[in-house]
Amino acid sequence: MYLKGRFSLGQRGAGLQRALDYFQEALALDSSNARAHEGMSTALLLLGFYGYRPAHEAMPAARRFALNAIDLDSTAADPDGTLMVISWVYDWDWARAERHFNASCYLCGGRLDEAETLCRRALELDPLMWNAERFLCTTLLVQGRLDEAIAHAQHALSVSNRNHWLLQISAQILMTAGKQKEATELAKELIDSGQHGYVPCGSLAAGYAILGRIDEAFEWVERAYREREPLPIWRHWPIPFNNDPRMQSIYRRMGL
Repeated sequence: MYLKGRFSLGQRGAGLQRALDYFQEALALDSSNARAHEGMSTALLLLGFYGYRPAHEAMPAARRFALNAIDLDSTAADPDGTLMVISWVYDWDWARAERHFNASCYLCGGRLDEAETLCRRALELDPLMWNAERFLCTTLLVQGRLDEAIAHAQHALSVSNRNHWLLQISAQILMTAGKQKEATELAKELIDSGQHGYVPCGSLAAGYAILGRIDEAFEWVERAYREREPLPIWRHWPIPFNNDPRMQSIYRRMGL
């Protein structure tokens, strides 16, 4: 079960919930299985990070399983990595994060070429890995390669069952390219999807911002702050309202 869980983790997307189920089965067979606890922590971390579950639910649970894994096997490295990511994107504890790892994003300046290479390599291995294509879209957007970004976003949308992250980044790409009508349609679809299932507050905020409804956008940003969504990564992403003084105020409240 553990190996099936690890395989599903690598699939990302819907594979994350399958991974969680496999790790739970592994723990039902042996509650002292340190690797199953570590797998649970990773799956929960990614479910919260990617917005499949509210961060304020997933991250504390991920922390508990990571600590369990360390208690059972102090030589395991992955649980410590999970704890460090949590300290960065959820606890916003910069001192702790700095002590343990150099939190770096592939989208920070100078590493865009590396990010693009890794994304394309992943897509060569699995053309349906829409999460890799989503990151590729973002790197292309940051570089201003909008025609390429639009083409990849359209493909990723089609294979991701119109995932909220793809709706968000696709709308941002289209808005940047001056295709406001198409961007508006996707932003409305993104907001509507929040009526039928869980969508992170930050994604809804981006949708409202693309529609030009900035005050409503910041109502959702404030909620994202209260629910401790992974806002620190926004500083490295082309969020439509990153330069707004209200966003800068939120970053200061986070200690950034």
